[in-house]
Amino acid sequence: MSPYVTLIGTIIAGAFALVSAYFAYSLRNIDGKRQTQLAERKSKITDFTEAYALFETAIYQIKNQEAYSLQEKFTQMNSRMQLLASDKVCEQYFKCSMQLEKWSQSMESCGGSAITCGGSGIKGEDADRVNVQSPDPRQKYHDQAEVEFVELQEQLARLTDLLRECLQDED
Repeated sequence: MSPYVTLIGTIIAGAFALVSAYFAYSLRNIDGKRQTQLAERKSKITDFTEAYALFETAIYQIKNQEAYSLQEKFTQMNSRMQLLASDKVCEQYFKCSMQLEKWSQSMESCGGSAITCGGSGIKGEDADRVNVQSPDPRQKYHDQAEVEFVELQEQLARLTDLLRECLQDED
């Protein structure tokens, strides 16, 4: 009877070792998948934050009649959005881009170049206060730019909501 007890103990110990190894392997795979999901989520948060910051920077540059310096960044963000974002987010992102372009063109139509006086320039909102001719012949362009800016803000609000929904769906 003693040889059977030793044999049964060895079989049970071997089975326990195999089951333990299987569970360790399974847990490691689950943890690896979770780490990958967390890294992808962090990447999306970074991309979405950069996209929103790009729009805010572009608005600032356009309002202050600064040189536009974001073309390369927008090109990179366009490709990231097309490749990584959901269809709804991608569609709304490009709607915002189109509206930003329309507003920018309207601002260019109503603003023209900065007014200079004695070597110092009058830019941005201060330039709007300088009226050379009354009534201002550019008023219709100012009105159009205001309407398009409100539309841009609405489009950006929709984009922000979609980005939040996208991140909440992943939780």
